[in-house]
Amino acid sequence: MATQLMPDPESDPAPAPGLARSAGLLSAGNIAGRILGLLREMVIAHHFGASGAVSAFRIAVQTPTLLYDFLVGGMLSAALVPVLSDLARHDRAGFVRLAHLLVSLFTVGLAGLTLLLALAAPALSNLLAGGFRAEHPELLALTTSLIRATAPVVWLLGLAGVL
Repeated sequence: MATQLMPDPESDPAPAPGLARSAGLLSAGNIAGRILGLLREMVIAHHFGASGAVSAFRIAVQTPTLLYDFLVGGMLSAALVPVLSDLARHDRAGFVRLAHLLVSLFTVGLAGLTLLLALAAPALSNLLAGGFRAEHPELLALTTSLIRATAPVVWLLGLAGVL
């Protein structure tokens, strides 16, 4: 006699209706962001074309974002979120103390990283936009200035990630 394995409704609940709505909202936001990004690229191409200044800007904007992704983004999601979630469930006071400490440490550490990025901007420009050196040295200087101008993004993205 074969027994049919049926899921127990008590042990295998269906996903909450709010989960589907949240997933749909995230998907819609992602799609809207992609469409807005495409529109941004179309406007840039229309107004500036494929100029060296646009290339310098793109290099400068990607530099702090890559630094954040490599150093902060992965660590936050992989290490901190599970540890803090578990601590929040078991020891609320300890969680609050640790959260305050982490925000303080990240505020200072990210400020130092931002300063380091601004100081290293000439070397990074040479590394990332070295092709400008021979024919367009003014674009190399522009890239350096733009990296320095966008360096605070590391601090802002990092604090937003921690919070």
